[in-house]
Amino acid sequence: MISEEPYQAYSKPVISHFLSGKITWKQLLDTGARLAPTGDNLEYLLNRTVLTVDATNHLLEMASGANIPYDRLLIASGAQQKIPPIPGLDAVRTQPFLTLNDAGILNRKIRPGKRALVIGGGLIGLEAAEALNQRGMLVTVVEIMPWLMPTVLDLNAGRIVASNFESHGVEIRTATMVNEISTQADGSGLATLSDGSKIPFALSVLAAGVEPRTFVKSIAGLRVEKGIVVDVDGRTTIDGVFAAGDVAEGPDPLRGGLSLNLNWMSAREQGRVAGRAMADSGDQYFGSVMLNSLNLIGCPVITLGISVIPDNQLPAGDGSGGSLRYTEIIDTTKQPGVYRKLTIRDQKVVGAVLVGDITFSGTYHKLIRDGIDVGDLGVEMLTGGKRFVQRLSELRKQEMEGSYDWRQHVWEETPYKKKMSTQKWKRRTTP
Repeated sequence: MISEEPYQAYSKPVISHFLSGKITWKQLLDTGARLAPTGDNLEYLLNRTVLTVDATNHLLEMASGANIPYDRLLIASGAQQKIPPIPGLDAVRTQPFLTLNDAGILNRKIRPGKRALVIGGGLIGLEAAEALNQRGMLVTVVEIMPWLMPTVLDLNAGRIVASNFESHGVEIRTATMVNEISTQADGSGLATLSDGSKIPFALSVLAAGVEPRTFVKSIAGLRVEKGIVVDVDGRTTIDGVFAAGDVAEGPDPLRGGLSLNLNWMSAREQGRVAGRAMADSGDQYFGSVMLNSLNLIGCPVITLGISVIPDNQLPAGDGSGGSLRYTEIIDTTKQPGVYRKLTIRDQKVVGAVLVGDITFSGTYHKLIRDGIDVGDLGVEMLTGGKRFVQRLSELRKQEMEGSYDWRQHVWEETPYKKKMSTQKWKRRTTP
């Protein structure tokens, strides 16, 4: 296993907990040590950089000048920070927040009472903003889109999340961009925004989105679209080369075709399947339901599947419909600060947005994953109506009974008569 980082393993979703002070550096590393596999047949090469792959000769060309041979190769190089074209932007002094090292650098730059600028209002940017806020910094988040987390939240949900941050003293500037920035060696600087305002800061965080780290684009025969294209086994278009995680673009069970699935749970499943395929154990990955689960300053947020859909796929305001594919069901009965929405296609739930109240989130995930027909249940699925509960009971019963077809007089067979009376067995098995 080759890594540019000096750590065998750690959990990326919890680096924000370290930055906020909830856990220590040692606790994070101890958890990583428990995650890291060990064995006589496993070797770690840390602090090493792969320049490219010689697929013809099955060699990895290293930055050190050495070549490492392989029989089968898994590329799991993850994602990298997008660098927006902002005049004056220094991608080193404006600190990314993707790795444990990034968190360590930001931790050393924290100045309570001073201003922190976060460029980008997506998941990573908001986690950084929350952590810096909890460490006593004055935080401004600048997001170019009209609302926060625009890739997974709609306008209503994004506004609730923004309001929650603002109630904790975080300044949110949406529909705004950084026009120019200058940063000093110590990380402090000045940013000029598109509305003409200027923000001096003690530190800045670059969180303007991520993209697959496809550093191997030059390999002849390797198909790369948004990411490295893989099949259900995790195989690329080059024999003996596999890919998994944020760098891989694989099957999408909801949208069809290929898509990126940039989240921790999908990366783990893709890695497991690719590893088994590399070992000829046989397994397949047909795609997973996109899942984001987080708690932002005390506000639980879960998004599932197709949570944001194009405007031209929603019902027209004049009721004309057209080539409508999706409908949205929104629970309007909830109190302020709560937003619950389901996305429906062909009488099946294909997406969900839950903010402030994540009741039934596990059930929605199952409905999406298994493609369950929900008929005309409508808003009852959000409010927990009687018909919805009955439908869930039916599904649980089907799961418990399975598809086994019991013989007509099974209660008369000897194995069962020893454990249960005939009448009692009849009562349990008769509808």
